[in-house]
Amino acid sequence: MNVVTHVIAGLPGEKKKENFIDTVRYVADIGSDGIKLRLLHVLKGTDLALDYEKKMFRTLTPDEYLDYITEALSILPPDMVIHRVTGDGPKDLLIAPLWSANKRMVLNSLHKKMKQNIFFRGNFITGNKEGFAMPNGSITIYKLIILYTLSKVDSPLPPGVISDYITDRGYTNYFNLQNAFGELLEADLIKEDSTYHLTYYTLTEAGAETLELFGAPLSREIRDEINHYLEEHKFEIIDDTSLVSDYHATNDGTYLATCTLRDGNHVLMRLSLDVATEADAIKVCENWQSKSDILYQTAMQNLLS
Repeated sequence: MNVVTHVIAGLPGEKKKENFIDTVRYVADIGSDGIKLRLLHVLKGTDLALDYEKKMFRTLTPDEYLDYITEALSILPPDMVIHRVTGDGPKDLLIAPLWSANKRMVLNSLHKKMKQNIFFRGNFITGNKEGFAMPNGSITIYKLIILYTLSKVDSPLPPGVISDYITDRGYTNYFNLQNAFGELLEADLIKEDSTYHLTYYTLTEAGAETLELFGAPLSREIRDEINHYLEEHKFEIIDDTSLVSDYHATNDGTYLATCTLRDGNHVLMRLSLDVATEADAIKVCENWQSKSDILYQTAMQNLLS
């Protein structure tokens, strides 16, 4: 019998990150076969919601949660299966934290943070032998799934879309998948673009040729399953890929926030705003997600009238 332990980050009474890390270390030490790392959610109609309304505790911010998870992952043994690194409560019941409702954003942000972290770059992304080693045949299938999925979309795709498909179906765990992404990048079969909080992938010409020449091991059943998954989640994917926002510091000491509305690879609208602080730039990028439609409609009505 396999034992999988669920550990929740941000529980009331948890005074600091070290409490959570101590729990994760205990799970690792007792030899649990697998672990699911979850975020505390406050849902309507629960005793926890009443305590939250009384301000008896607060929920974690995105940066805090990513910090918790990346440190937890660094202490888990390489033979432990990591079944989950986040969780999302029912959106119609979720009170807090509201940012957790965007599961793909959380996974994409974790992916980017891991790549920026030297430890994870050494152990997982580049396939260090101390990390999650896999047979070459298996890793080839994961690479082909990534290449095939990217070949079926018209716009850059965040890794969370592919991660959801592969991990939810039990093909492999999150870190084996990151090995596949990393090796495809090194071979220039996929291209990576990053914003301040997200990463996007596109298929290169070499990647398309590789898929055509060596794609035979990817069965028709898997291809049909991927096609069905993309069709079933097409509106979520459109939301993930049609709105892109980023910012950077200027030579004048200000910050330039650039927001783009796309339809596939076609740019419908691009807006650049020069703002005083980094906090203002982040606010512009975050608000673009909810207000781009209104801004686009207003611009079209006023500029074409």
